[in-house]
Amino acid sequence: MHSGAASMRSGSAGSAVGMGYMGPGGAPGPAAPVVPPVMPGFKAPTAAIERIVTVAATQMSCGNPEENIKKAESLVRIASSRGAQIVLLQELFQFSYFPIELNAGNFQLATTLEESALVQGMALLAKELRVVIPICFFERYRNSYYNSCAIIDADGAVLGVVRKMHICDRLGYNEKYYFTPSDDPIRVWQTRYGRIGVALGADQWYPEVARSLVLQGAEVLLFPSAMGSNQYDPSYDPRDQWQRVMQGHAAANMVPVLASNRVGTELVDGVQVTFCGSSFITGQTGEMLKIADRESEGVLVESFDLEKFHVRRASWGLVRDRRPHLYGAVLTRDGVLKA
Repeated sequence: MHSGAASMRSGSAGSAVGMGYMGPGGAPGPAAPVVPPVMPGFKAPTAAIERIVTVAATQMSCGNPEENIKKAESLVRIASSRGAQIVLLQELFQFSYFPIELNAGNFQLATTLEESALVQGMALLAKELRVVIPICFFERYRNSYYNSCAIIDADGAVLGVVRKMHICDRLGYNEKYYFTPSDDPIRVWQTRYGRIGVALGADQWYPEVARSLVLQGAEVLLFPSAMGSNQYDPSYDPRDQWQRVMQGHAAANMVPVLASNRVGTELVDGVQVTFCGSSFITGQTGEMLKIADRESEGVLVESFDLEKFHVRRASWGLVRDRRPHLYGAVLTRDGVLKA
């Protein structure tokens, strides 16, 4: 009797789909709700996924190399104490900005990646603090010299090197005397906290670089810089344009951008460059979230939900709707397409 009742309950529940329940005394009850069949492999929606990453941009003046390294380490520690997982230091922070002058002796400042005490020390710091740190250094590789950046993951592993592609050459910025332009493929780096794209100095001016990084999956763009006064036209202040071009990269690609710049005035052989600081962090649409002043040393910290950014970027369609087969002129120097 008991087992029969149980069997009836089971049968009644099974037959209720699309039928009427039986009310008191056998009278018809309200119609049962229609339950759609479950698709194979279907998973019901769950709570929204979050992937929070905290980033930091730094800025400092540069003088004595040993003091520069100590100062950089201090800034990384401050950033880490404030929760930063990815910390950006500025371009060539180990030295004063030596491309101000033409001096063959400065080639002795370069080291190989393997021999760089700076990279080795920062790798230990990254491991200790469990932070990702791109470290710019003057690299010697065989017979070439590069303005380079070692990508150090949060376990202290050196993932590889980014080398500067676009080398400027003007009064106060004699970089072509020292640096070979890199022909390495543009690539991104999978770190513990996300996929990052790094581009050095003048590379930050080129939208093709930012777009190439994002197409390969970069979730955050990092631009270490040494941006200062214009020696040909002292009346022109390049700071705002410098910021806006990277804000454009953020907006056009819907990824956050960090830029770290140096501060202070450096004078060599009568040539003076005043660096404009103003390091910053943007949001996904290019809005300024954090910005430093022109003179102060310090740290900017901001947190992002990379998963939310990913969904917004996908829904906007900026990558989906591209027509790359029409962009052939970008691959030429003069815009003239070959027949």
